Amino acid sequence: MTLTHTPEPGTALWLYAHPLRGSLNDHLFQAGT
Repeated sequence: MTLTHTPEPGTALWLYAHPLRGSLNDHLFQAGT
């Protein structure tokens, strides 16, 4: 992947597609929001 611009702090694309609450993915999502 090539970045064509300088990333800015505080900007991210969160893609969350997991059906189970309490899963590792859910915990990571909750910690990052």
